Amino acid sequence: MNGQEGPTSYTPLDSATAGLPSFYENPIKVPRPVPTFLNSTELVTFHIGAAKTTFLVQKEVATFYSRVLEAAFNSDFIEGQTQTYTLEDVDEGVFKLFIQWLYRQRFGYYLNQAEADLLRQPESHTEEQLKAVKDKIEKRQELLVRLWVLGDRLSIAHLQNLVVDELENIRFTWNTTVPLHLLEEVYENTVEECRLRKFLLLHVKSFLPKDVLKEHVEVIPKTFLLDYALTSHVYLDWSNRECFRRSFHIPVFEVYEEEDEEYESETSSQGYFGHGFR
Repeated sequence: MNGQEGPTSYTPLDSATAGLPSFYENPIKVPRPVPTFLNSTELVTFHIGAAKTTFLVQKEVATFYSRVLEAAFNSDFIEGQTQTYTLEDVDEGVFKLFIQWLYRQRFGYYLNQAEADLLRQPESHTEEQLKAVKDKIEKRQELLVRLWVLGDRLSIAHLQNLVVDELENIRFTWNTTVPLHLLEEVYENTVEECRLRKFLLLHVKSFLPKDVLKEHVEVIPKTFLLDYALTSHVYLDWSNRECFRRSFHIPVFEVYEEEDEEYESETSSQGYFGHGFR
C-alpha cells in the first residue's frame, strides 16, 4: 500500500520443513544423561578379591557405564537389596584400574619419567634396573588383559576397546608383545571368536618370532596353538587406526533415554592410539 512493503510474514514451522528430507520429521532421540554427581552420597560397595577388600563407588557412575551393574543394583536380588557387589576372582589391581577408567575414561601412565628414560637409554643402566622396569610393563599388560575380561563380564565395550588400544600402544612404544603365559588365562575366560583372542593371535603371529614361540610352547594352550596353525598370515596395517578398530574393537551402542533403545555409535572408544594419531 502507498508503495510501502507490508510486514514480513513468517511461515509456520511444519510448512517450512515440508520439503526437507524426512529425517526432520523423525523425533529427536536424546541419549541417556551422563553422570551429574548430584547424588554424590549414593554409593555402592564392591568386595574385591579373596580378601574381599572394600571399594566404594558412586552408584550413578557404576550403573551408567555397565548395564550389568545397573540391572544388579536396581534389582530385587541380593545386590539390589544390599547395594553390594562381590567379585572374589578379580585382582585388586585390576579393579583399581577399572575405577580409574570409570571416573576418567582413560588410564594414567604406568611409568615415571626416570623409568621411561631408562628404557630409551638401556646402555647406561644395569641389567637389574632394566629388568625392574620391564617387569613393571609386563605387570601392566597382565592387568589390562584381566581388565578386558572384567569388562566383558560387566558388558562395557568402551572399556574393552580402550584396553586393546593400550595393549597395542605398549607394544608399539616398547617393542614388547603380550606375555605368553597370559594366553591360557584368556582362553579359559573368553569365548571363541572374541576380539581379545583375535587380537592376541594376530599380535603373536605378527610380532613374535617363531623360535620364541617354540621355546614357550609348554605355557601356551593347545587351543591357541590350533588357532595359530589354522590361521593363515593375514596382513594387517597396525598403524591404520580404522583398520585396527574394525579388526579388534567391539561395536559400541549408544543408549537413548525414553525408549531405552541401543544404536551403534560412530566411534567405538574414546581412547588414544599409539601411532601418532587419536
